[in-house]
Amino acid sequence: MSDPKASRAARRSRRKVGVPVLLILVGGHLLLFNLGLTSWHPLLAAFTLWPLLLVAIGLDLVLARTNRWLAAAAAVLVLGGLTLATARLHDGRWSRPPTEDLRTPVEVPLQGADSARLVLEMRGGELRLSPVDEPPTTPAEHRGQDPSGTSATPTPAEPVVASSEPLVATGALFGGSKARVSVRCVRCGSALKARINGRGRRGGHLIVMPDMLAGSNDMLRLALSRSVPLDLGIDAEGAGLGLDLRGLNLRQLEVELDVGEARMLLPAPDRETSLLLDAGFATVDVVVPEGVPARLKVRSELSSVRIDQERFPRNGRVFESPTYETADARWLITIDAELSFVRVR
Repeated sequence: MSDPKASRAARRSRRKVGVPVLLILVGGHLLLFNLGLTSWHPLLAAFTLWPLLLVAIGLDLVLARTNRWLAAAAAVLVLGGLTLATARLHDGRWSRPPTEDLRTPVEVPLQGADSARLVLEMRGGELRLSPVDEPPTTPAEHRGQDPSGTSATPTPAEPVVASSEPLVATGALFGGSKARVSVRCVRCGSALKARINGRGRRGGHLIVMPDMLAGSNDMLRLALSRSVPLDLGIDAEGAGLGLDLRGLNLRQLEVELDVGEARMLLPAPDRETSLLLDAGFATVDVVVPEGVPARLKVRSELSSVRIDQERFPRNGRVFESPTYETADARWLITIDAELSFVRVR
């Protein structure tokens, strides 16, 4: 007759090792992340391969009953394959081949207003913003070019109605047949309120990933007027943001990014201008122009927020430039980060 105590000891000796190995891998990545040696990108890319975790757990449950070392080896092989696949996804070696782009023009006329409030919503894909010296007053002047001034993919001829109306924003959505963009504008007194909704091919999925990690070429490119006083709001999910805002007449900037990455080049303001940044599971790089004072208020949960303290030394609960209090033109930056890496310099 077998000894019950010996049987229980044998069962305890065959404890499953798949979950501990997974914890070691994830914990190791989080440690490297906190040390600034890596970013969220590989971890984000791993989400596309999450079913392999179920395979590893299942193998561990089955094989642990017979041989715990065999279970450990199988779990390590599966998790190692997950790591390798994640690295290849991150490097773009398994990305989708680019498809022939379809170009959808986007324009926001000023409609005689003195200022504008522009809200951009992006679900999947990439959003690229840049300034122009002055938006074209005729739509035909911009067709066939992207906001940087280089030639874009030609599109079939479209009927064009000339207009002398100044534009707040002009550009195009480049992407596949499932990419969508819509524009809504309304005049409120002397101000214009406009909303642009962009959706990449992954927008609306249950698990949203930055499309750049999967090789998507869905991209909304917009050039913004330098002369129009602008309140800019950006609400993005599963997207990559490249925001070159230098030279814009910004009064306020609000950015909410859930899952993705962003790089923001802020303009030199002529008054106190605020940035409200809400980042969830994202990597964000914010660049303040040299010589421009700023104050930063930070609230973070399980996040790494790196502040250039040579420019913005800590002062109690905030980080601020020594000349902030006496400056008229300055940035007031509020950061709310959860499971994110944010750098301000």
